[in-house]
Amino acid sequence: QTNRRRPSGKQKRDVKLALSALQSALFNLWVGERIRDELVDQVIEGDVCRKREGGTFYSTDPKVDTERLQRGEIDVLGPMFGPKLFPAQGYALQREESLYENWGLDGDRRNALGKFWRGDRRPALLTPQNLTVKEAYTADKRNLYVSFILPAGSFATTLLGALIDPTQE
Repeated sequence: QTNRRRPSGKQKRDVKLALSALQSALFNLWVGERIRDELVDQVIEGDVCRKREGGTFYSTDPKVDTERLQRGEIDVLGPMFGPKLFPAQGYALQREESLYENWGLDGDRRNALGKFWRGDRRPALLTPQNLTVKEAYTADKRNLYVSFILPAGSFATTLLGALIDPTQE
């Protein structure tokens, strides 16, 4: 008989928080790879896409879907892994699996972690809503006031960083 203590509520929260950070980091790495490979504004075969005003689908014609993406009609959705993740197909799936393999997360490990999240997909690119920028001057400086709305799970600091320095990675 082992004398193991049950994890406290705080320990469970800490584990859940750490694994949630891993999930987000993998999504960010996925987006970073798309940027590095100049695919962030492109659709590739097997990408999971969502119509802005409708349902989710697989891209079977990347050329047509890239045009739709660039017109703002659809979004490419990146993986937030978990057991209910709507899987990519074809080349897009190969890229996702390669990312997981590089982190030692085979299917069994991802399924084991599934008790912490269900899995989801998020848009690779964000379009802030109600973006406004106003200038205000005082005697000795110029102030900028920025206002916008982002979807849940997004970070305002990332958007502000991109507005301040669009060349940052």
